[in-house]
Amino acid sequence: MKQQFTGSYTLDVASRTIVLSGIEIPPERLAVVINSTVGFVYHNIEHEPTASVTASGGVTTIVFPVYKDCETHRNTDSLSIFYDDGVDLGKLIKDESDETQTLLTEFKTEVKAESDATQTLLQSEFDETQTLLTEFKTEVKAESDATQAFLQAEFDETQTLLTNFKAEVKDESEATQTLLQTEFDATQTLLTEFKTEAKAEFDETQALLQSEFDETQTLLADFKTEAKAESDELQLLLGEKLATLVDGLVPVEFSGMFEPSNDFDVSYVAGGYGPSQIIFSRGGVALKTLNLTYGTSGDPLGKVISITPAP
Repeated sequence: MKQQFTGSYTLDVASRTIVLSGIEIPPERLAVVINSTVGFVYHNIEHEPTASVTASGGVTTIVFPVYKDCETHRNTDSLSIFYDDGVDLGKLIKDESDETQTLLTEFKTEVKAESDATQTLLQSEFDETQTLLTEFKTEVKAESDATQAFLQAEFDETQTLLTNFKAEVKDESEATQTLLQTEFDATQTLLTEFKTEAKAEFDETQALLQSEFDETQTLLADFKTEAKAESDELQLLLGEKLATLVDGLVPVEFSGMFEPSNDFDVSYVAGGYGPSQIIFSRGGVALKTLNLTYGTSGDPLGKVISITPAP
C-alpha cells in the first residue's frame, strides 16, 4: 500500500545522496523521490534511470543518477518521498471482514436471547400496567360523577346569586340615575349663574380698559407735543451755541458755506463739556467734520479753545 515518508532525511546535492532515518525501504518498494522545491524527479521506479537504493542499519540510502541541471538544487530543498509498505490491503480487509462476521454472529445470538427475555418482561409489565389502568379508570369515573354533581350544585347556587345581584344592581342603578339627574340640574343652574356674572365682569373690564386706553392716548399726544417743543428749543440752543463756537474759531470759508440755506444739515457728537464734533452733511452724506477741543484746567477749563477740520 502506497504511503508518503514523513520521517527525517538529509539531502546532499554534491554527492547526490539522500539518507532516510528510521526506516529500511527495499529498492523494489521505493516508488518516487521528488524535489518539491524545484519540481525535479530524482527517482521514479516506473522510469529509467532510477536511483540506487540501499537499506540497512535502520536507514535507507538513496543515490540518484548524475543530472547536468542539478546545479541550482540546495541541500535545504524540500523532498516528497513515496514508498510501498508491503501491506496487502485486500487480504487485510478480508481478514477484518471474516473477524467482523464472526463477532456479528455471536452478537446476534446474544441479542436474540436478550430480546426473548426482554419480550417476556415487557409482556408482564404491559399486563400489570393494563390492570392498573383499568382500576384507575374505574376510580376516575367514580370521582368524575361526584365532581360533576358538586359542580352542578355550585353552578345552580351561582346562578341564583347572580340573579339576586342583578336585581339589586338594577334597583341601585335607578336610584343612582335619579341622583345624577338632580346633581346635573343643580350644576347647570350654577353654570348659568356663573356665565351671567362672568359676562357682567367682562363688560365692566372692557369699559375700564377702554377708559384707560383713551387716557393713555391723551397722555401720549401731550407727551409728543411737549417733546416736539423741547426738540425745537434744543435745536435752537444748539444752533446758537454753534454760532458762538464758530465765531472767531472757524475759517471764514466754512462759516458761510455750511448753512441751512445751502441745504446743509448740522449734527453733533456729544463730549465731556459739549459737542466733540460738528458734522455738516447734505443729502445724508457727511461733507465736513469739525473737531472741538476744550480746556482741561485753569480759566479755559470746559471752554472751547480750538476748532479744527477733521482730516
